[in-house]
Amino acid sequence: MLQWPRLRARSVFRPAGGRSLLEAYEFDQKGRNGNMNTDLDRKSAQRGADAKRMMDLAEGKPLDLLPSQLDFVPYRLKCLLDELEMTFEQFDDFSCNHFCHVFPLTESCYYSSGSEEDEKTIQLAVEKGAIEPHPEADKIYDCFKVSWLKNPVGVRDVDNSLKDKDLDNFQWPNADLPGIFDHLTESLQANAGKRYVVGLQHLMFHERAFLLLGYEELMLLYATEPAFVEEVMDRILEFQLGLAKRYIDLGVDAVRIGDDYGSQLAMQMSPKTWRTVIKPRLAKVYDVYHAAEVVVMQHSCGNIVEIIPDLIEIGLDILHPVQPKAMSIERLGREFGKDLAFHGGIDTQELLPFGNPQEVKDATKQCVDLLGANRRYIIALLGSFSLPIKKTTKWSWEATWLIWSFCALLIVPWVIAFATVPHVCSVFADTPTTELAMIFGFGLVWGLGAVLFGRSLFLIGISLAFSLNLAVSIILGTLIPMFKDPSVFSKASGLGSLAGCAIMI
Repeated sequence: MLQWPRLRARSVFRPAGGRSLLEAYEFDQKGRNGNMNTDLDRKSAQRGADAKRMMDLAEGKPLDLLPSQLDFVPYRLKCLLDELEMTFEQFDDFSCNHFCHVFPLTESCYYSSGSEEDEKTIQLAVEKGAIEPHPEADKIYDCFKVSWLKNPVGVRDVDNSLKDKDLDNFQWPNADLPGIFDHLTESLQANAGKRYVVGLQHLMFHERAFLLLGYEELMLLYATEPAFVEEVMDRILEFQLGLAKRYIDLGVDAVRIGDDYGSQLAMQMSPKTWRTVIKPRLAKVYDVYHAAEVVVMQHSCGNIVEIIPDLIEIGLDILHPVQPKAMSIERLGREFGKDLAFHGGIDTQELLPFGNPQEVKDATKQCVDLLGANRRYIIALLGSFSLPIKKTTKWSWEATWLIWSFCALLIVPWVIAFATVPHVCSVFADTPTTELAMIFGFGLVWGLGAVLFGRSLFLIGISLAFSLNLAVSIILGTLIPMFKDPSVFSKASGLGSLAGCAIMI
């Protein structure tokens, strides 16, 4: 089970041995916002400074400073603490987190690491009837009977439970099940009055549907069987509305709804499809929370700028995680900063893995300036903190491929040759010099190509790199032999080959 830190109320986010990242951004309440409102309602009067600060941010009240949040997969946090040689209590004092995240036992992806504590949570979930026991020891079911691989560094679904598309005979889960929050007793007691309690309601509609049906199948069904997709979404909606009511009964301050609609460059489905299938159902969940005065956060990775006005229209309060490599944070702050609070924005795709400390500080300041221009910003990373990489950054793509090339093309062939071919040295001694030069030249070019291919993976990604590599290899492998007999260009087979190359280009 996730362990939530016991945090004391603090006034600044203070990195070890350095000036607070927020000291430069404390607000002159008199100069910018007038006198700070100290008339707190009964609810906020019972909260600690961290929880109150988040409540003020959500309500648009003046702040003493911006809140911050560092999220970790538990195993990654353990790795980081080992590398930093910090205790959990020291990190607790360092992080200045404002949230206490909670989740129901129905969502087993939150406790699928395979750790001893998570195994106890699995046992409790099975006892409560939230999930069924899985017949394979390295896997776990969720409440929709989707199979997840037990994995300490992330989550990975491995099977889809509605592949037969039989909606009527599928066993749909019930969010009214008693005891789905029984595992939270200690963390809620420890954080009562100190932290801002945020319920996690991820895998909302789009993600839940593709977990049930399969991703490619769902994407096809959006276009070919929209009525069926909407029926699936309605069944999912029943569960999500029930879970929303359970979170309200639990007394959360906010809920973070998670559903990834974006990719790196654009949305996964068309905005029209999203507005038809997702938006009206998402609005119903938002309405349930707003009726209970629960703040709504929306998580979606990728570029979703086309639907942000729609999210504002149905009542979104806070946007998470603000992916800066997919959306311009300058544009987000300028166009939507008056209507939304932002949570995230500090890049974990390139900045944290490869940037130096000054670059990280500069990017953090930029996020504060652009996303926090209206003082409604939670300083946070794009996503959860990656594994510590201080000792592994030298293993870049090009370095990895260079080492692979050295081993696979130089070391291993010699080992195999000496093990299987008698008198290897004599064979090379009898080989003409021109042929040896050709062998050496081809090997050198192959190794250079491997390094450049590794570099291309870093620059343009795996999909494009492999596509271009295959296309170039096929085109050159087709055309070069044809030049030995130019007459083939005028034949039907040659013209067909040229047409194929043109299509690939």
